[in-house]
Amino acid sequence: MNGFDISSHQAGIDLSKIDCDFIITKATEGYYYTNPDFVRSFDQGIATGKRMGIYHYANGTDPIKEAKFFLKKIEPYLGKAILCLDWERSNNRSYGYNDADWCMRFMDYVYDTVGIKMFLYISAGLRNKFQKVLDKYYFWAAQYADFSPVYEFQEHPWNEGAYECEIRQYTSCFWMPSIWRSRLDTNKAYITPEQWDAMAALPTEEPEDPEQQEYTTDELAQQVLNGKWGNGDERRRLLEEAGYNYKEVQARVNAILADENITRLAREVIAGKYGNGSERREKLGEMYPSVQKRVNQLLGYR
Repeated sequence: MNGFDISSHQAGIDLSKIDCDFIITKATEGYYYTNPDFVRSFDQGIATGKRMGIYHYANGTDPIKEAKFFLKKIEPYLGKAILCLDWERSNNRSYGYNDADWCMRFMDYVYDTVGIKMFLYISAGLRNKFQKVLDKYYFWAAQYADFSPVYEFQEHPWNEGAYECEIRQYTSCFWMPSIWRSRLDTNKAYITPEQWDAMAALPTEEPEDPEQQEYTTDELAQQVLNGKWGNGDERRRLLEEAGYNYKEVQARVNAILADENITRLAREVIAGKYGNGSERREKLGEMYPSVQKRVNQLLGYR
């Protein structure tokens, strides 16, 4: 199938005049922004018989907060569209650090909440870095041969077959001058309309309870952070009744939270909050070595 992805940059585009199989439209960004053209474009796409997708653009803040915001805004459309997470460098404070873990937490929360497996949009060159996510979820790859103008759908985009993906965005320079004033992102989907519908559908039954599935320690820790398994004594009881090692899971949860705290402090250092040299060391205390190491990583120093 052939299609386009759009955002507020294409606000007002008349999808009824576009001959394509699908449209993926931006719904949200971060935990504060909703595409003002989302509802109009989605409704018009559905009305003109196109398969629809919805995507969230990550800002790299709290993944659970962003996921909750995304689901709240798209709730009326669940089951009518595939769901996608867009992970890019621009306006993303977590890009380049723990990328795969951030995306996994977001996508796991969505799956645990509504039972729909998401698509992850990333540059094809990053696929090895995100392999553990792609083993679990669908792959929407971005890879262009160049930025030359394109005027018709390509049957075999450049580098096709070099890796597997469900959707391939192969140009950002598709032109339809009689219909739209600027270039469009264009995609080829390697799935059938029936497969698209199945990937968009809400489950007919509730996802299995966590106690009934076998999870790794990392998966359990992410579920705890997503709000499952309760708190305190309740968490211990539920995990142990399900046959899991509470201490091991809780240790992983604590490590994730500590790591997130170090990253937060490092970004505050970079923003100038803790001064320099001895002043920074004094203010951060015993956290200084770990935070300074993270500062160096974020700034690209060895």
